Amino acid sequence: LYVTSIDKPYSSLKAISNIRPAVYKPTWSPDGQKISFVSDKYIINTLSGRWRSETFAGRAFIVNNNGTGLRQIKANEPVLWSPDGKLLLYRGDDGYYICDENQINTYLLIPYRRPPVKLYLNDPSFAIWSPDGKYITYVKEIWPGLGALGIYIVPIENPKKQICIAVKNYEIN
Repeated sequence: LYVTSIDKPYSSLKAISNIRPAVYKPTWSPDGQKISFVSDKYIINTLSGRWRSETFAGRAFIVNNNGTGLRQIKANEPVLWSPDGKLLLYRGDDGYYICDENQINTYLLIPYRRPPVKLYLNDPSFAIWSPDGKYITYVKEIWPGLGALGIYIVPIENPKKQICIAVKNYEIN
């Protein structure tokens, strides 16, 4: 993982991590002082010849932008910082979690409701913070197999009050 100055992109190139085999999906903290990334194997599964699942079998890390303070965190996907930089959002094995950067206060915000199979299309995906940091927005299939996606908003202060704000039908070929 490298960082560089926009003004001098080649002369200021600096390695800040030498983790092997590779680094994937880096994300910046809002203040630009830290970077989260995932390292290890990237797995592509093809299911039934029609569906493709791309996942990480990895480990997530946070490092300062100068290369100091590298540490592994309890996530296997990249984290997204809240707009104020105080909380992290990440996808775990059983849902989306929110925690502080030290992962001392961690709670499950959006649980998965999946049967005992590895891939379930009704799982929430693509979760992101709202600009004010009060909500998480995500997408999930609301009628599995029937071709409708819902966009949901979850208030951080009351995660049980999820609101579906849009439904989009898509064509299954």
